[in-house]
Amino acid sequence: TADGLTVNNTAPYITFKDTDTTDNVTGYLDFRTSADVQKGFVGFNGAGDFELNNLNNNGINFSTTNTERMRIDSSGNVGIGTTTELAQLSAASSDAVTMKLTKLNTSATTGNTGATLEFNHSQNPTDGADGESTSAVITAYPISSWGGALSFSTKSADGTPTNAPTERMRITSDGSVLVASFATDGSTSGVKIDTSAASQTVYLSSASSTATRTHSTFVNPNGEVGFIKTTNSGTAFAISSD
Repeated sequence: TADGLTVNNTAPYITFKDTDTTDNVTGYLDFRTSADVQKGFVGFNGAGDFELNNLNNNGINFSTTNTERMRIDSSGNVGIGTTTELAQLSAASSDAVTMKLTKLNTSATTGNTGATLEFNHSQNPTDGADGESTSAVITAYPISSWGGALSFSTKSADGTPTNAPTERMRITSDGSVLVASFATDGSTSGVKIDTSAASQTVYLSSASSTATRTHSTFVNPNGEVGFIKTTNSGTAFAISSD
């Protein structure tokens, strides 16, 4: 009709049936102007993908209860809860939680990882989402009794794109901060900032070596003015006057 197509039925539906005898489906709903200029379509394209396509230089909006919730702008940027200054993915909310990452079916067992945020890079614009190399990773680790730890990893500039990032820092479930591979028995190098009420201690470990190691160096605009070192059997302190 002049006003469009109306279907009245207790279970209304419209069927687009491809007469091709293959399994390929290419039917779609086409939107055109009065001059028969195609402006957009929704349906299956020739590759078998379901496509929603705005052929104008405008975006695609998704709304519920007459309120826009998400949009894809004409450049392909995605905004959730926001319509301005969009990046590849922009999310905004007045609620306390703006973005949530959940890994399902993950028990608090040693070695299990929770949700992970991965940062990749590529020198080739044709690479996919994985890129050529993973630059850094932020990983959540489930801890027994519903605790959690957060790990920060970065990749060395070793000339090999496929090598995985190495953990550099961890915030434990009690709020302590571990830098590098730390162990309280001195078996590995690193720094631990223990924030527990019983300790509140900074540990500096020089690995399993008993050779002299500098743990802290103090400087001002005039240069080095002091240090703290461990030796084979003790601790050495030095200060200088500027």
